[in-house]
Order: sequence, then structure tokens, then C-alpha cells
Amino acid sequence: MLINENIPKQLSDDEQQRTALVRALVNNQNIILVDEPTGNLDKKNEDIILGELKRLSLDGKLVIAVSRSDEIKKYADVVLELKEGKLFA
Repeated sequence: MLINENIPKQLSDDEQQRTALVRALVNNQNIILVDEPTGNLDKKNEDIILGELKRLSLDGKLVIAVSRSDEIKKYADVVLELKEGKLFA
């Protein structure tokens, strides 16, 4: 089987983000760490991804999301903020 290593590079940023989430789902990971999961997405896809991350959390998975977006806070059970090197609850 020939594997084309260029395929991931040919995906758009949002396609790469969705692919990473699907990979976590397929592998049935208990801990899911996402960095800016909605950074390059339109509103529709942002809602889909955040809804799916929330569903995973409700299913007992630990979801840790790092983001500058305030939108993600609506889906969070716990919000921690890092300001000037200090962590605030």
C-alpha cells in the first residue's frame, strides 16, 4: 500500500482539526487535549466541534481545551484563566 505523506498538508486547517477530533473518537481516548479547537472554524463548525467536545465530557471523558475564545466558556464545566503567568479559577 502506497502512503502519501503529503495528504495531511493538503488539508485545510479546519479539516485537520476535525480529523484530529475524529481520531480521538475512533481511538476512544479517555483524555482529550485540544489547543484552539475552533480557531479556524466558521460559526456552524465551531458549534459542532464544541457540542461534540461537551458530549464527550458528558460521556465521562476528560476534555481539556486551551483557547482564547470566550465562546468555549459556554460549554465548560470549569474555566481556568492564565493572566501574567498566574492561574485563576
